[in-house]
Amino acid sequence: MALLAAREHARAHFIQRQYLSVLDQPLLSSGELSYDRPGHLEQRILKPRAQTLLYDAGQVTLERGRHRYQLDVRSYPQLLPFLESLSATLAGDRAVVICCGPGGVG
Repeated sequence: MALLAAREHARAHFIQRQYLSVLDQPLLSSGELSYDRPGHLEQRILKPRAQTLLYDAGQVTLERGRHRYQLDVRSYPQLLPFLESLSATLAGDRAVVICCGPGGVG
């Protein structure tokens, strides 16, 4: 956690496999994840279709093609624990991760 806390930003490539009961094969996507302190998360999906998902200052923004959608996380309370625990993990904030991560008491 101390190593994570010392980083100002991080970037990683990913391949994601989603298994859905309506599909015979997993849905594959790939792209790049990035984090910038203090809590800017970005997921850029490059394949199969380009889209960007941003989380910053309590706002989620989804950009797909020429369309842009913004959500206030307070209107979707089920997203907040996931986004905050991911952000806290990348920031190296052990207290928030232990207290409020998925399954935590908040």
